[in-house]
Amino acid sequence: MGGYLTTPVPTLYREQEAAGRAGIAPWLDYPRDQLVEVVATGSACIVIHRTVLEKLAAEHGPTWYTPIGDPQTGKRLSEDLSFCIRARAAGWPTHVDTRVKTTHLKHLWLGKHNAAVAVPA
Repeated sequence: MGGYLTTPVPTLYREQEAAGRAGIAPWLDYPRDQLVEVVATGSACIVIHRTVLEKLAAEHGPTWYTPIGDPQTGKRLSEDLSFCIRARAAGWPTHVDTRVKTTHLKHLWLGKHNAAVAVPA
């Protein structure tokens, strides 16, 4: 009926190679309760130093969050993942403190324990 299955995944991404192309993929077995370096993460709870934005603006203009394509799949990456990849290319790595627990509202709330709560339209 035109539907598709989705699975919530952590928003910690690391490099993955498939079919001879480098790309990124969710890091499902990430280390718990510690600071880890990632290729990219979501922007639900992020701290960015001003110098990162200034350098990216000087190199790319004010397009910090403009989506780019994943070279592995050809699909557009989200704006927050695109930002992290640009920052990394400019010399700033992204780190995630996995002790910090967040949620995200899409069509329902998703959290660490997969307790989904439907949100009225």
